[in-house]
Amino acid sequence: MQPPVLHHATPRRWPLWCALAALALAAVLYLRSKHDAPRAALPEPAPRSSMHQQKSGYVNRARWDRPAAPPDQAAPEVPPISGTVYDLSGAPVAGVTIAATTFDVAGNFPTTAASAESDEHGRFEIRAPNGTYNLVSNKEGYGPMLVVAHSGDDVALLLPRSGIVEGHVYNERKEPITQFTVDIVALSPDSTAAPAPLWSKRFDAADGAFRVEQVPGWPVFLRVTAADYAPVFSAPVHVGPDKTQNVELTLSRGCTLTGTVHDENGAPLAGIFLDAETRFITGSASQGSMDAASQAQSDLEGRFRLERVPPGEILVRAYDGGYAATTAQVQVAQCDALDPIKLRMSRGGSVAGVVRGSDGKPVAGAQIMASHRSIGFVNAVTDAEGRYRFEKLPAAVMRLELVAKSQRTVVYANVSEGQVVERDISLPADSAGEIRGRITSGGKPLRGVQVVVACNQGEPGLDMRHVTTGNDGTYRATGLPDGAYMVMVSSAVEGTSAVVRDGGVAQADLDVAGQPQPEEDSVAPAHFTGD
Repeated sequence: MQPPVLHHATPRRWPLWCALAALALAAVLYLRSKHDAPRAALPEPAPRSSMHQQKSGYVNRARWDRPAAPPDQAAPEVPPISGTVYDLSGAPVAGVTIAATTFDVAGNFPTTAASAESDEHGRFEIRAPNGTYNLVSNKEGYGPMLVVAHSGDDVALLLPRSGIVEGHVYNERKEPITQFTVDIVALSPDSTAAPAPLWSKRFDAADGAFRVEQVPGWPVFLRVTAADYAPVFSAPVHVGPDKTQNVELTLSRGCTLTGTVHDENGAPLAGIFLDAETRFITGSASQGSMDAASQAQSDLEGRFRLERVPPGEILVRAYDGGYAATTAQVQVAQCDALDPIKLRMSRGGSVAGVVRGSDGKPVAGAQIMASHRSIGFVNAVTDAEGRYRFEKLPAAVMRLELVAKSQRTVVYANVSEGQVVERDISLPADSAGEIRGRITSGGKPLRGVQVVVACNQGEPGLDMRHVTTGNDGTYRATGLPDGAYMVMVSSAVEGTSAVVRDGGVAQADLDVAGQPQPEEDSVAPAHFTGD
């Protein structure tokens, strides 16, 4: 047998936020170049009385279905989410708060399910119902970090030293607002679940001043909310460690959106939860939305009222367990020219298919996760024939992830109203290719951190391998088909790339201490308003 060929191609460095945009772009290009499998019509839903039956309410589908235990046996214990927190020197960090968030109220409204604090060795353990969670870490002086974790995962969090953002908050008359809340929020593509705020603090300052000392090492937004005002978002803020950026924000009174919610027959629906999001357009592959801090519930006549809504493109989302998440788009400009919203709840569409292993055989008990801004995480488990099904999904491009320990496959399905999209998912067959490398921070090896190696394989989907570094910081991803791979350290802000050719071995080293610094033309302007 010929020895493997070691490729020393110069890797390209990717900041994490660029890497996420690139993955989203790959998904968009893939969907444009392929046609979905044939769709079948959904069965007609059973009639539902809108006002006289008890409301089912929103159902959190982020938890994995587990088979019931026999009467004479105890239910199997849910494995915890565990992990280690490091700084960028590779030293463990104690006293870090890690919160696991899920979606108990609505699919785009994160709520905290459990939390833990890292010990003197940087270790933590979170016990929560079996499911999928966003983990958000916080410690004074460090940038917060966000990762997605499933029950049973062991993750590593790398926390960079924080920069500083300071400034003032004013009203439209340039008077300081004395009581307000500042959130650090991240913009993510629509195909991902809504992240919780990375950091939040209430301020009480006579001059409207604030200071934030827990800023991530990648572009984020500041969201400021105050009583009797609409929220305002800053432009992207990107400040390096030990650097300071000044931001001034002006809050406006905002507008009021009114409307009614109906079922598919036109009858009013009571008790529907609604909220408003601000739409951000940052390109076709990475456009996203962020919570605009306005919620309401429809009354017995189906009427609702959303107050203090900021100007711009607004998405009004409605949630109820008997329907798919339903969205109305509104352009908010002049408050006195807004027409009432007539929102008809949708039954949505479905995605169904068969999961197969790399050998082509159906896999029973496989875990599948669907995600989108409007649904959060929705999980399913395949049956004895390897089949899965998601129902009541909104009409949108859904991200589907097959979770198979260290190997995962990501595909996309374009859901249509009233249709069933057939989407089989398979783990890519192993090949002879490898990617090897060493993960360091300032030249010091990092042990026990997760490395994600990902390649868009076209029709089979995005092939993702998760490996862990050894004591000397080295990692090895094996069984890789030929292709161009992105190599990222989970929860770090940088990545690199490598190409596997002819079943050979590619080298991809990465030093995570090389934090990208904001360029002059990418620094946010000094003043932002809610107008």
